[in-house]
Amino acid sequence: IVDRVHKPIPRSPFWEEAQALQMIPSVLKEFKPKMLIFQQTGHDTGHGAGGLLRDETGWFEYSKVIQGTDEGVGRIVDFVKNDPYFSKNTAIIVRPEFGRDDEVNLYGEIHHSEGYYYCQQTASIWYGPDFKPGVSNELVNRKSFTPTIAAMFNAPAPYAQGPIHKDLWAPHVGYTG
Repeated sequence: IVDRVHKPIPRSPFWEEAQALQMIPSVLKEFKPKMLIFQQTGHDTGHGAGGLLRDETGWFEYSKVIQGTDEGVGRIVDFVKNDPYFSKNTAIIVRPEFGRDDEVNLYGEIHHSEGYYYCQQTASIWYGPDFKPGVSNELVNRKSFTPTIAAMFNAPAPYAQGPIHKDLWAPHVGYTG
């Protein structure tokens, strides 16, 4: 019997993204890149079926992608923590895109919104030897992401709009950004 409320969801692009997340430790080992950027798009599943009726609202799919991402990022963090080279030389920065999905329309689909103050703040992870350890509950506007990253590389970001958050950096870090 198929559970109509929680029936299996189509796994593409979810499988591809899950596989890509699992490949990151191998890519790091093989190439030791200076920077690796991974953009995940599977979270857009929560938007639903374009106004067409369906059994699910999008929330079930959304929660499954989030759980899968949590597992994948957890494996990457575990790899980095336990590797002698990467534990000393790797920063992991995770900035979720889904923090601005807050409205549910009449079809039960989740949509982007820019008009609510609580959509301007999202949780993020800044992990590695160049960041202060611990957890901060400070609300940081998502517009600060670009200037903060640019400053870490001493790169100009003339069109970035948010402040640089040097308060994230460990005391030994001497970025001039």
